[in-house]
Amino acid sequence: MQRRSDPCVGLANWIAHFWCWQMSAGTVMPDLFPGTGGELLFNLGDALQVATISLNAESATDYLFVPKGGAILLRPRKARLTFTAKGNVDILSIRLRSATCFPLLGIALDELDDVPISLADLGLRFPVPALLDLPYEARIMWLEHWLMTLLDRCYLANPAVVWAVNRLYYGDDPSIIRNQLGLTERTMQRRIHQFTGVDARYFCRTARFQRTLRQLLTEGNVLDSAMHHGYCDQSHFIKTCRLYSGLTPTELLTQQYRRLNYYAPPDLFP
Repeated sequence: MQRRSDPCVGLANWIAHFWCWQMSAGTVMPDLFPGTGGELLFNLGDALQVATISLNAESATDYLFVPKGGAILLRPRKARLTFTAKGNVDILSIRLRSATCFPLLGIALDELDDVPISLADLGLRFPVPALLDLPYEARIMWLEHWLMTLLDRCYLANPAVVWAVNRLYYGDDPSIIRNQLGLTERTMQRRIHQFTGVDARYFCRTARFQRTLRQLLTEGNVLDSAMHHGYCDQSHFIKTCRLYSGLTPTELLTQQYRRLNYYAPPDLFP
């Protein structure tokens, strides 16, 4: 089963959506590529192994074992993550918007690396035991209640930077945003880095790749999708795809990947 839900109105500025995968043992899970936001992932099934592979490496540089009932924060930037399920898969995840981690969780991403981290290590109390035996809709209600509790104590400093990060994600020109905020280039870079963990240029490059990938999953034409999102030509996008995924678009966009991935647009979900 694959499910996806939009958040309630009160969480819409912080949460992109919720998603759930419930699958039998032996299911091959796709990689999670470098991104711009984050995932609060709750493992409600059998044990899960998460491996971190840096963009300049061919093999994993770090492993995290997530037991049943474990919860982790994923925020890959310059690494991709691979998942190996030790049995049945039951994952429920909260897709965080690009500027969410610092205000909502109080985590400055420039202090963290790409390695997944347990929510317990972040000092967060989370509602996993209550989620284990609930149906999907009830799980989402529990998570929204928990998130609203976090939002009540949300650190709302620099709301202009939250706005700026979200505009960068959708492709706005960084120089125009910087002028609108009245910031120097150095100050802008420092604040963007604090919220996202990377500089503005790399953030924009990653966001463009994700937007293109989502369009490819819908329309399937590499050249049209690449040109629409500002790539010089098809080879430019192929090079970028290799950087983030280790594969060409043809090698990546198999039927299996189209059926199970982290980037499918909402109309592909029930």
